[in-house]
Amino acid sequence: MNETTIATTTTHGGWAPPGVLDSGEAGPSTSASDTNGAGHAPRPAGPLGRAARESRDGVTFAGGLDQLPGRVIVGDVTITTLTQLQALKDVVEITGKLSLKGIPDLSELQRLRYVGGDLVIGPNPALPSLRGLEELRSIGGDLQITDNNALRNTDALGGLRSIGRSLTVERNALLARVGPFAELQSIGNDLRLIDNAALTSLDGLASIQAIGGGLFVGNNSALTSLLALASLPALGGSLIISGNAVLPNLDGLGSVRSVRHLQIEGNPSLTNLAGLDSLRSVATHVIIRRSPALTSLSGLGSLRVVGGELQVTENPALTSLSGLAALETLAGLFIAENEALTNLDGFAAIPAMGNVILRDNGVLTSVAGLGSATSMATLFIQNNASLTNLDGFVSLQSIGNLLTITRNPALVDLHGLSALNRVDGDFTVTNNLALSTCDAEQLRDAVTIGGAITISGNAPCPP
Repeated sequence: MNETTIATTTTHGGWAPPGVLDSGEAGPSTSASDTNGAGHAPRPAGPLGRAARESRDGVTFAGGLDQLPGRVIVGDVTITTLTQLQALKDVVEITGKLSLKGIPDLSELQRLRYVGGDLVIGPNPALPSLRGLEELRSIGGDLQITDNNALRNTDALGGLRSIGRSLTVERNALLARVGPFAELQSIGNDLRLIDNAALTSLDGLASIQAIGGGLFVGNNSALTSLLALASLPALGGSLIISGNAVLPNLDGLGSVRSVRHLQIEGNPSLTNLAGLDSLRSVATHVIIRRSPALTSLSGLGSLRVVGGELQVTENPALTSLSGLAALETLAGLFIAENEALTNLDGFAAIPAMGNVILRDNGVLTSVAGLGSATSMATLFIQNNASLTNLDGFVSLQSIGNLLTITRNPALVDLHGLSALNRVDGDFTVTNNLALSTCDAEQLRDAVTIGGAITISGNAPCPP
């Protein structure tokens, strides 16, 4: 790719500040010997008619000057001083990446309309606004607005119509709102809104109707609503809502029907998952984790397919898994450290699962919600202090890998596994203080086992 050239001498006698370009690769430059009488380089024929190059203040601009009202820079540009920025005051297009770092004012970019690569704004600790970018219409790569501690709004981007890849707004301490992006209807890849402590509203994103990648909303401690995202029917990537301290609900996501990965984590004000009511399929995992106020999974009533695992962990107020009645396909289940969860009711008829892991659920007394499963890859049951029986596994016939039942102090029998006839991997029943060793041995003798057998630390056989 052609690179913009920064020269210390030019045909105009100007001095070019070093360091404007990211790349050190030399490109075409203008010298006194190859300029025409107007001080311009010769204009060879090109695909747009006559291509042209002009040097001003040490920056070489390349493009069809006959066709454009301003100038085009071919290549990547990094600006770190206002002096360097002034050299771009007539530029309409930069074909590569534009990085703006340590700049307090962007007003010299008032003619810029197109950036072919990424536009990176930040870190700029003294930049209060994006004034100067009002004419910007298209970004071919990412738009990154990061580490601008004085930035309060992004109003100047209201004319932006296209972002080819991702929009990232991250670590802007005073930014209270994003947008308005009145003409922006789609983002080619991800939308990332992360660590913006003052961000309260996403209203400026209301025009967006499609995101080609994922939606990441994380650690925005003042954010109270996602309602502005109501027009999104689908995401090409993940949906991750994490660490938003005062976000009370997921309203605004009600049009989303499919995602690649779903993760709801660490949102202390979230009590349920209402707002995801249209979600039907998740290609990989669903992770519901570390949400201290979450009491149920209501809101997932339309979910039919989970291509990976459903992981529900570390939710101390969660009492029920109800809300999953429509679920037809589930590759695995990981339920752990949910201190108030008493049962697994709420699952529909799912005949086959991958790994099923039930661990450290202190008041779990029943696994009846899994009564339709006939096969699993692994069944791992550990340290569930109140679990007295496994009657919920009455239909389970085969385990393709491991069976592990360990450290469940209230477990008194294994009668719920009476239909089990095959374990292809290891068979482990250990340290269940109320479970008779004879019960474990009786199950062992009834099952064809392909791996190692370990039975130890259980209660002695009755006399």
